Amino acid sequence: MADEAMILGSREWFELAKKKLSEDEDLKEGIADWQGKMRCIIDCEDEQAVHDYANEEGVKAFTSMLSMLSAEDRLKFKGSGVEAVMQKIGYTLEDDPASVDTAAAAGKMAGMTVDDFKDFVFYASFWPDMGVMKGFDPIAPDAYLDAPFTLAGKYTAWKQLCSGQQTAIQLIMGGKMKLLGELKYIMKRMAAMNALVEVYKSIPLK
Repeated sequence: MADEAMILGSREWFELAKKKLSEDEDLKEGIADWQGKMRCIIDCEDEQAVHDYANEEGVKAFTSMLSMLSAEDRLKFKGSGVEAVMQKIGYTLEDDPASVDTAAAAGKMAGMTVDDFKDFVFYASFWPDMGVMKGFDPIAPDAYLDAPFTLAGKYTAWKQLCSGQQTAIQLIMGGKMKLLGELKYIMKRMAAMNALVEVYKSIPLK
């Protein structure tokens, strides 16, 4: 049975993607000699992010993602756009994200624009290690700062990547994403990058 469509960045998306990435044989083969974490930066000051998150399903998606972080890590978003949006829907970073009334919060988000999502940025890990996926999770803003690779882009670009519309290399070459780290290392592991896209494509997005 096909997977149900889900919102990029939700807990259900992270959990299913991590499971599939851990089980995919082509990806295991592609990352057999890969060592090094990747820090992913998802900039939601973006029209597509507003479209996806400024509704009841979207509120449930991003609050469920926040619930995957520890209380201590959530507090590290103080002063950011994540905190600003939480305040606009009547909550703080100290509150349990699971306590958010998504219907009421969605009402408060109605009519929000990109300006309301200023500095609204999420972070995630991608950590393949010698054939094993050790990490694919939301992370705090200060996590993985020493990672050899950082991949950053707008939410729209990440959605294009995770829906299989474009590969990471295409997005980087097209200026829609930025890679900090050795591009040659990634280029030599195109089998892994292609397998990654195939896994992403298998998870339909709303």
